[in-house]
Amino acid sequence: MIICSLAIACLSSVSINPTCQNESKYDFNALQVKTHDIIAGKQWMVSYDQQQTTKKEIPLSLKPEPRSSEEWWTQRHAEKKAAIAATPKVDVLLLGDSITHSWEGNEAIWTEVLPDHSFFNLGFSGDRTEHVIWRLQDGAVDGLNPRVVMLMIGTNNTGHRMEAPADIAAGIEGVIKELKTRLPKSKILLLGIFPRGEADDAKDRLNNVAANKIIEGYDDGKHVYFLDIGPNFFSEQGKLTNGVDSDFLHLSADGYRIWAQSVKTKLDELLN
Repeated sequence: MIICSLAIACLSSVSINPTCQNESKYDFNALQVKTHDIIAGKQWMVSYDQQQTTKKEIPLSLKPEPRSSEEWWTQRHAEKKAAIAATPKVDVLLLGDSITHSWEGNEAIWTEVLPDHSFFNLGFSGDRTEHVIWRLQDGAVDGLNPRVVMLMIGTNNTGHRMEAPADIAAGIEGVIKELKTRLPKSKILLLGIFPRGEADDAKDRLNNVAANKIIEGYDDGKHVYFLDIGPNFFSEQGKLTNGVDSDFLHLSADGYRIWAQSVKTKLDELLN
C-alpha cells in the first residue's frame, strides 16, 4: 500500500487525494490554502509519479491572492458581489483582466453585435490568474448561473513578472477548476491570451503564444472550448494594429468590435 504523507505538518485546509492519483500536475485541492497556513514561507502541493510521493512548490500563478491594498479593487469586488442579487438571468459571464474590464464603456458594441446575449462583467484591470482564483473562492460568482463563461486571463502574468508559460497555463487551469466547481452547469469559452508587443519576436508576445499552445489542450469539447481570436488583431502586413491601442496590448473600440464579431459564431453555438 502506498502511504500518502507530507514531511511537514498537515495543514487543515489542504486535502490530499487518498488514492494517490491526480489528473493534473498539481493538487488543486491545495488552492484553498490561506496566508495563515503558510509554513516557513512555503506552500506545497503533492503529486504522484510512478507511485512516488514528491513535493513541488506551487507557482505564484496558482496561489490565491487578493489585491487588498488597492481600494478600488476591493470596492469593485464587493460591488460586483452585491450586484449579483439584482442581476437577471445572464447568458455570458465575462471573466478576466483590464482587457475584459474595458467592455464597460463598450457595451453598445456588444449590444450591436451580440444583441441576443446578455452579459455580466467580472473583468478587473491588472488581475493575474491568482487574483481571479481568489475572487472566485471569495464568492465572486455565488448566485450567478451563466450559460457560458468567457475567460481570457494570463497576459499580466507575462507582463508583470514574465512567468513561464507552463506556470501561466497552470494558473488558468486553476481558474477553470474553480469555475467547474462553482458553476458546474456553465460552459467555458476559453480564449487564447491576446497578442501583445510591437515586434514579432517580442518576449511578451512569444510568452503568451507558448502559454496558448498549452491551454489549447484544455478544450474537452464538453465543458471547455478553446478559441484563439488573436490572429484577427493583425493587419494584412502582420502588424498588431487591428483594433489595438498604441501600447500594443489594450484594445480600442474597433478592437472590441473585432472581439465580438470573432466570438459570435461560437457563442451562438454554445447558447443555442
